[in-house]
Amino acid sequence: MNLPYQCLSALGTGGLFCAAKGTSIHTFDLGADPQFLSSWSHPLRFKQKQAENSKPQDGEDTPMEEAPGEQANDQPPSKKRKLDEGTEYSKAEAEVKVETENEDDDAATPEAPANGKGKGKNKGKGKDQKKPKSEYAAVRPEAPFVIILTATDDGSHVVAVTGQDKAIWTFEHDGKGASKELSQRVMPKRPCSISITSDKKTILCADKFGDVYALPLLPSSPAPLPSSSTPLLESPSTSTPDANASASADTASPAAQQQPKVHRGANTLTVHSQRNLRALEEQRKQLAKPREAPKDGRPTFEHELLLGHVSMLTAVTAARAPASSSSPDGSSSTRPYIITGDRDEHIRVSRGMPQAHVIETYCLGHESFVGALCIPGPQPKILISGGGDADLLVWDWRAGTLLGRTEILGRVREVVQDAAKVAVAKLYSYEAELGCFVVAICERVPALFIFQLKDNNTLEHVQTLQLPGNVLDVTAVKAANSQTPKLVAAVDPTNDAESNHLDNNFQQSLLLFELDGSGSTWTPKGTIQGGPAASEDLEVARDELDKVLYTVEQLRKTELRDETEQGEPSEKYYKKLPVPDLD
Repeated sequence: MNLPYQCLSALGTGGLFCAAKGTSIHTFDLGADPQFLSSWSHPLRFKQKQAENSKPQDGEDTPMEEAPGEQANDQPPSKKRKLDEGTEYSKAEAEVKVETENEDDDAATPEAPANGKGKGKNKGKGKDQKKPKSEYAAVRPEAPFVIILTATDDGSHVVAVTGQDKAIWTFEHDGKGASKELSQRVMPKRPCSISITSDKKTILCADKFGDVYALPLLPSSPAPLPSSSTPLLESPSTSTPDANASASADTASPAAQQQPKVHRGANTLTVHSQRNLRALEEQRKQLAKPREAPKDGRPTFEHELLLGHVSMLTAVTAARAPASSSSPDGSSSTRPYIITGDRDEHIRVSRGMPQAHVIETYCLGHESFVGALCIPGPQPKILISGGGDADLLVWDWRAGTLLGRTEILGRVREVVQDAAKVAVAKLYSYEAELGCFVVAICERVPALFIFQLKDNNTLEHVQTLQLPGNVLDVTAVKAANSQTPKLVAAVDPTNDAESNHLDNNFQQSLLLFELDGSGSTWTPKGTIQGGPAASEDLEVARDELDKVLYTVEQLRKTELRDETEQGEPSEKYYKKLPVPDLD
């Protein structure tokens, strides 16, 4: 089955870019003849394919598999696990399912009891209804799709996020299309947005629970856990060790060095009251306890919690601005900042590490959720934001000042005439000979909206590039010997909402565009072919794929909540009570 490409990222200025397709990442070269270079796939992808190959076809019974050596040892067969009514799988097949932490945002499918007894109205009816073929996707585990893909400015490293296992993957790129996996770090919550700092040393990772973490781009080995014999606390020594003492400690035997240090402090000879004796006993019990290992789910790799939002966090980006004249670094230096957006229409500007707890200002002006943030490279003092509003907003983010608005809902209605709302999913900027341009991607809209950022900090609409499917991502790729970039768009060509499965014969989803003679208008140059065969893709139902690709519109608040916050309850949910007659 041929899945669409959902994420794109340019790899430096060598004409290379990477694209995520399902659980794989492919690398392409946009030379004179665009070609496929290499591919990486999630380790669980092969287990997914194995589970799909063992899936029973229509009219076939599931064979009963026995573990090797069970019949030879006269052992009972492996216990079969009933996952759905009328469908059973062996324990070996059930182990394919990946165990993940239960969260509020992860929807879990309830599992039927092994004895077939259940509660509710259908208890005891004994109906054996066979599920249609299209519902087998609910039995197998969720595929670890790549949901975020980004790279450093020079293309030396690539960072990807897979949503099912909440993992951040780091790759080293050699500049010729080959990538080497460096690390896999599983976060406590599923990341919703990441950004790489300008020094290419830190990854800013945000989750929708409101937390922003800092992770080193190149992870170090985790610190070893202390032994069980090492006490948690040590009393400070009252005397300063001399040179002889330190020398004797260096020459001590390894066995003597491994002995636990004796706690020197209060004892029964110096404590007499019953209250202090009880406190002394409790202190001894605490010192006797070994240091606890991290709890399940707590990361053991190097990471730091920087800041948090009370609301659901939606976007994060790293920025830099000139430091103030009072800064000890001088006015010529720059200071790092972290800009975050949330569902409650807030854009917060915080200082970078190590002062991320300091909030500089807010950019307030959105009336709906903030879905995308973009700082154009040529103009780092400008911030462009979009989301559930009908406009794109331009900010002086350092001062928290709104510079202007540009309508985008009207542009969307030129493509989708009955569009009542718009959800800006992504904002992307690129530099060309005529200046700086911004591309807006709206969810479930088959078009790219291109604006030019003028010198007066306003956005001027340049082109609406209509495409054969919903746009998922876009990137501008520039070759080393050319100043003119090429535009690559990833689209979802399947627009049939009633179709449960993807069409096996739909066209490629990587589209290539080049600038015309005017230098501001893009013209299509066909599709980018290559990559593994479509038969290597996973079997994914259409509704399951939509849950992965289209997540921005879900951030919009319901009408009930909006009207309640404005003090005007909806008559749909609230009925006016009759006034009692007091006469």
